[in-house]
Amino acid sequence: RKLSGSDTLSSLRVTTCRFPDGRVQVLPFCYLRLPTRADVPVDNLARGAAIAYPFDAATGRLGTGGKYGSFERFDVHPATGQRITGYVLPYWRESVDLCRKAHAEVFSTFPTLGWDVAITEQGPVLLEMNIQWVRPVGLPDEVFTGQSAYVACILAHMASVWPRQMPPKVAARIEP
Repeated sequence: RKLSGSDTLSSLRVTTCRFPDGRVQVLPFCYLRLPTRADVPVDNLARGAAIAYPFDAATGRLGTGGKYGSFERFDVHPATGQRITGYVLPYWRESVDLCRKAHAEVFSTFPTLGWDVAITEQGPVLLEMNIQWVRPVGLPDEVFTGQSAYVACILAHMASVWPRQMPPKVAARIEP
């Protein structure tokens, strides 16, 4: 509520990939969704009802926010005037660790997952897991999919299923 001025639950999206060897890595497509108006019941990006503030999974620090499909940027929340960019999320490490653990121990058959996490006064709570997660388009400071561990993870899974059919150029892109 402090950041958005709304009673709507704001949530984190943490995206993980699990390699065939069991390693779970957080992808750089993590963000906090903040509703844009107090009368909006959900923090839905695709409906224009929220701003996504990317956060660094190694530090919990929020970056400049953006609206889905827009080039408009937000360092300050438009409804509250609260500066968001640079804010360090409470329980960010526990949130990321919870997603990693759930991926490794409960949903280990899926290569990549998007997790929605609520941060409560007692710590993080998993809201849902998304098999088909969508990376918001147009967020500032975004990392291109090909520059992340995402491609190496998918290629490693392909190689584990079809090891003899993997072209050498493709196999060379897979992390050891």
